[in-house]
Formats: sequence, C-alpha cells, structure tokens
Amino acid sequence: MSSDPNSSYKSCTITMAAAVVVQANLKTRDSANLKEPGTKPRTRKLPVEIPKLFPERDAEFWYTDGNVVIQAEMLFFKLHRSRLSKHCTYFKKLFAASETGSTLSNKGDMLNECPVHRLPATVSAKAFKLFLTALETPLAFVKEQPSEADAYTLLKTSYALLCSAIFNLAKYRLAQIWDSTAVPSEGTGLSYKYAVPKIALFRDLGIPEFLKRAYYEALTDREFWRALSKDRGYVPTLSDMGLHVLYEARYALQRRWRDFVVVPPRTCKDGISTCARPSKVVHYPAACTRHTSSVHRPYWLGFVVQNGQLEAGAGDPVRYNMVKTWRPVLELEWCGSCLDEWEKAWLEKRKEWWLLLDKLLKL
Repeated sequence: MSSDPNSSYKSCTITMAAAVVVQANLKTRDSANLKEPGTKPRTRKLPVEIPKLFPERDAEFWYTDGNVVIQAEMLFFKLHRSRLSKHCTYFKKLFAASETGSTLSNKGDMLNECPVHRLPATVSAKAFKLFLTALETPLAFVKEQPSEADAYTLLKTSYALLCSAIFNLAKYRLAQIWDSTAVPSEGTGLSYKYAVPKIALFRDLGIPEFLKRAYYEALTDREFWRALSKDRGYVPTLSDMGLHVLYEARYALQRRWRDFVVVPPRTCKDGISTCARPSKVVHYPAACTRHTSSVHRPYWLGFVVQNGQLEAGAGDPVRYNMVKTWRPVLELEWCGSCLDEWEKAWLEKRKEWWLLLDKLLKL
C-alpha cells in the first residue's frame, strides 16, 4: 500500500501543534504558581456562609425522651418540659399559657409529636445553648468557672428566662470583678470604656451590689470626664440627672480627701506634733524631732501641695495610699510610727467614704 505524503505531513503537523498547546498550558500553570518579585501572592477566597433557610435540630440538646421543643433562632431543642418549668419561671408561665390557649404561649407547629415554642428574639441560639449547658450539666461550671464573656451571656439569658439558679451562678462569677461589699483594693481600677456600659446593664437587671463599683470606676477615671466634656452623647445610657448625681458624688469624695490629706500625722489642735518618738521605732536623722514646733503643719502641707497629692488622691480617694507610695521620702522627716498612724487613719476613712457612696449615688 502506497503512503500519502500529504497525510503524513498533516499528522506530523497536528502532533507538533498539540505539543505546543500542552507546553503552553504547562507554562501558564507554572507561572501562576510562581510568586513574582513585587507582586502579591494570590489569596484563596473564603467560603461564603449561606444562611440557613430552615431550622435544624441541635446535636447536643435533642433528647429522644423529651416532650417539648424550644426554638431559638434557627435551632430546635427537644427538652424536658418539667425541668424547664421547675427552674425557669418564664417557661412555667409559657406552658401554662399554651394550655389555656393564650397568645402569650408563642406556640407554633408540632415536631416529633411535641409542641414547638419559640423564644423571643432577644435570646439567641448560642446564648440559649450556653444556658442549657449550665442548666443540664451544672458540673461543667463547678470544675471550671465560666469565662467572663460567658458569665455576662448567662446573666442576661437567665434574667430573660427568669431562672434564679443560673442568674446566681453568673453573679457569683462576676462578683469577682464588681462586688461592692468590700472597699476596692489598690491596683483594681478598671477603664471607663469597660465600666460605663455595665452601668446600664446592672441597672436594668437590678444588681445594685455591682452598680456601685461600676459607677465608681467611671467616677474616678479622668479620661471619662475628658471624653464626656468633648461629647455628651458618649454616654447615652446615663440621663442628665444620672450624670449630675455622678458629678456631685465625685465632688463630695474629692472634698473629703482634700480635707483629710492636709492634716499631718499625730497633730494636736495647735498644729504641733504629739509624736512620743518611742524607743522601739527607728528614726532617721531629725525625723519628727523638729516638728514639735509651729513648722510641723506647714511642712506637711508643703509636701502635699508641691508633690501634687491634693489631686493625686482626689482622683481615687479610696484606693490611693499616699504613705505607701511616698514612704521613702516621708521617712526623711517623719518617723515610721507617725506614718503608720496616718495610714491607719486613711484606711478607716476609705471605709467611711465607700459606705457614703451609696447615699451620694442614691443607690
């Protein structure tokens, strides 16, 4: 059989053309993977989360023997009606309303032969699931306390569902930050940006024992007053009356600090030192010895004014320990016994001022 030269030529041409195409594709792929100098690497597009169209069953809180379904956003929870009624006044009233046919029941369709009740929009699915974790598995938060963020979520959710057990659990955790029964200690100051939003929260939830500390943190933060002077709308949660009360409380505490700090330790009504210079107290040279004269009070006042102690302590009178901060300097002129006496008097005053704050803030 004779071969057609034109046919061979065409075949060879096609083969070469195919090789060129393959080689070009390889170069294109390789160049796409190489990072050229000065060019940004290609980034993969993050997958877009498609919103759920239909509610789903929660994988953890779907009890096969449950007899009621609670819907929070797009999640279904199959739970025990008796347990919810026992611990949550909200559910107790909700189920009672469904039996009477009241519109307050939020009752929807049936699912798994169980009635479906929808939670208010203020309770998210994530918050309700955390709430159920605390309610159904209480040991989870006995071994390890909830985080601060989770404690706030539990506080608000349990308040909405009228569950005192979980509400008290959350309060116990947050009391480590906001408890007002004891005077705040040194180094526990909080930023006003953190404290101010909590004022509205604790006021709405009726927790006065936390509210006092939140007010005090704003009251003693100079940055808060600077921000407020620039923009009154910064604290929309505080009414004009509330801000006035806060300002008056601040002024009253500052005045009490200034009246206290200008009085030297162990001073009689004539302004002369009453220091007995006990032999057991180690004195620095001239400490207390020259303050038995009329210069005793002026020297102390000079130290307070020149070192800015009138304003330093006025900013936070119940936490600012002047003697502890300035002791090395003060011991050059006053004995340790006199300084200890003054510090002891301040410790008593700070308790008095802290109790007075309830009245000043109208709590």
